[in-house]
Amino acid sequence: MPFLNLIARWGTLEGRDNSKPLALAVLWISIAVVLAMTRVAFLAYSVNMLLIKRFTPDTSSLGTTMSLVQICICFSRAISPAFTSATYAFSVQYHIFGGYLWVIIMVLIGLTSSRFSATVVLESSKLYDV
Repeated sequence: MPFLNLIARWGTLEGRDNSKPLALAVLWISIAVVLAMTRVAFLAYSVNMLLIKRFTPDTSSLGTTMSLVQICICFSRAISPAFTSATYAFSVQYHIFGGYLWVIIMVLIGLTSSRFSATVVLESSKLYDV
């Protein structure tokens, strides 16, 4: 989304409502790309539920397992905006790594999450090796 803002600002001429045609085309193509990426990202919820169902020990504990996963998802969605804002404010206020400590922390969280995802893929592929 910040890149869409940059593209939109690039397209306006001197603060007036005159837009460059190329910038307008790039902006709409970028909006389409962002919308396509969100649709792909929404698949993660469905895949998450399928993985939970697959790795639940037995069918009698499926409801409890899914509710625990939902609690964890809701907790992370509730805490992450406050954590990110506080990390940003802290890194800018104390000028840690040039004010970019928050970027380093977010990249590390993303890399760690990717590592966990790779582990899930590896473990699920072992189930089908017969």
